[in-house]
Amino acid sequence: MKKILLILFLFLLFLPSHLSFLKEENDFSQGIVYCRSDPCSIEDIFLNIRRLLSFAVFIGFWFSVLVSVIGSFLWMFGGPRPDLEKRGKDMIKTSILGYILLLSIGVIFDFVLEFFGPKLKY
Repeated sequence: MKKILLILFLFLLFLPSHLSFLKEENDFSQGIVYCRSDPCSIEDIFLNIRRLLSFAVFIGFWFSVLVSVIGSFLWMFGGPRPDLEKRGKDMIKTSILGYILLLSIGVIFDFVLEFFGPKLKY
């Protein structure tokens, strides 16, 4: 099981560079959800879904880093309390698995939007 999780983690670590929802072009200077024209077109709706997905992955990454750092401090400074060490290890595992799950959902949604959606102009 650990080998499968390691392979999945490494696969997802190198995969996001090819996904459209994680590219640098997704700046949020105009807001997360916006329309380019007055009546929103179907392209705008799909573009907004991709932007929301990109924002969720961005926030999820930093939340995962924060929880991992807190878990590592609990693990390091647990000292004579083994319950804090166990809690820290569990926090690190949970945050990494949660981020892997978030990236997996992002991959699935990206493929679904690519398949069913119109050709988007970034």
